[in-house]
Amino acid sequence: MRYKKTFFSPAKDLFGGIIRPIDMRHKGICAFKVFATGSGSAIKVSFLQSIGGFNELYWLDCLDRWLFSTINNMGGKVYVSDSIVDHELSILNYDKFMDEQRYYNILKYEAIFMKSFHSKADNYLYYLRLLKRTVNLFITVKNKRYSLMTLRHLKNTLLPA
Repeated sequence: MRYKKTFFSPAKDLFGGIIRPIDMRHKGICAFKVFATGSGSAIKVSFLQSIGGFNELYWLDCLDRWLFSTINNMGGKVYVSDSIVDHELSILNYDKFMDEQRYYNILKYEAIFMKSFHSKADNYLYYLRLLKRTVNLFITVKNKRYSLMTLRHLKNTLLPA
């Protein structure tokens, strides 16, 4: 998948919940943990049945992260096709596609996912990434409330007591 000629999915699932796009020339079965945006994925119904369907906790945000974590953790394989889908995601253009309620949901379910599926070390790196996101949103996005929401979320819900 790509947005404005920049590829973002599928991606490698790295330490700290970091995801980085794989080489767009890669085709076939991945030999590494991979994540893909749900709207660009095709999943076998038999696989979904074997895992009891989608996790209802992630009704929208992080459902794709949960699904690919499940695939990876079960030793499943992901096939990357040579298809290219042009796609607009809210997180790739806050000024055009994001609203504050949507961003609140992203923060909430991202934190639940990180706490549920990642180690303490991964989560500490995630906290640092949220600080970086706070600064980045303040500098690059018109609505400064997204930056404030990120900082408040980090302070109130993620930092260990």
